[in-house]
This record gives sequence, C-alpha cells and structure tokens, in this order.
Amino acid sequence: MRTRSRRRAAVAGLGIILGALPAMAQSTGAAPTGPTMANTATDSLAIARKYAAWFFTGQVDSLWAHQSAEGKKSNTPAELLQTLMDLTGQVGVEDRIVEERFVKRLGKTQYWRTSQFSGGGEAFMVRMVLTPQGEFAGFGFNTKSQAPAVDP
Repeated sequence: MRTRSRRRAAVAGLGIILGALPAMAQSTGAAPTGPTMANTATDSLAIARKYAAWFFTGQVDSLWAHQSAEGKKSNTPAELLQTLMDLTGQVGVEDRIVEERFVKRLGKTQYWRTSQFSGGGEAFMVRMVLTPQGEFAGFGFNTKSQAPAVDP
C-alpha cells in the first residue's frame, strides 16, 4: 500500500512538474499555410509513432529538429531529455502499447498513446500535439483515468 501511495503521489507530482508543456502545446497560433499532412497524403500515425519512439529512446535532438517554431521557443533538447528522465523516473519505461488514437483537443490534433509502463500501476498516456504540417508541437502526460476532455 505504501508503494501505491508513493506512486500516486509521484504521478501527481509529475503532472505538476510537466504542467507547462501541455499549455505551451495548446496555445493558439496563426492558420497553417503550405502543404499539410492531409493534402500530401502523409501517414500521420507513422509520424506520431516516430516522434514517440524518438522521445522514448532519448533521441531528443531528432524530436526537437521536427518541432514547430513556436515549440522551439519554449524548450531545448536538454529540457526534452529532462522531461524523459522525469517521466521514466516516475512510471518506468514503456512495456507495451494499450491504445493509440488521434483526438481533437482545444482545436489541435493530438496523438494519444496509452501504454503500460515498467513501474506498474494504471496505464499511462503520452499526448503529443501535431501541427497540420506534421511538426511536433508539444505534449502532455497523465494516467488513463485522468485523460482530459476532447473537442465535441
């Protein structure tokens, strides 16, 4: 029981520590111009999976290189790596994917990847915001039961 309470507190703390990232990712910006994933028939699931793999394997320079210009103003590769270290320190490493899906949240497309992690406990979700051009624009984290509301 003590470990479970500590884990819940740690996950709650992680949410507070990383609270600024989802806000940054969901800020409004100018309408996109030029080619988009939709009009170029780009496989958005493949892109999202690649970004998640880069994040989970510590390839933060690659992830940062594909980050939107707005997102680059709010973090560095070192900060992305610190986020990964904080996350794995709290929930462990990803063991298996439970569910993947795209949702609209606050008008933005998000890739939601829910997985079981080596730390045990409830399935944990990584939410990655993607721009229409396929750039990484930020992320959020929460347990599956704490998933935020999506657009109607």
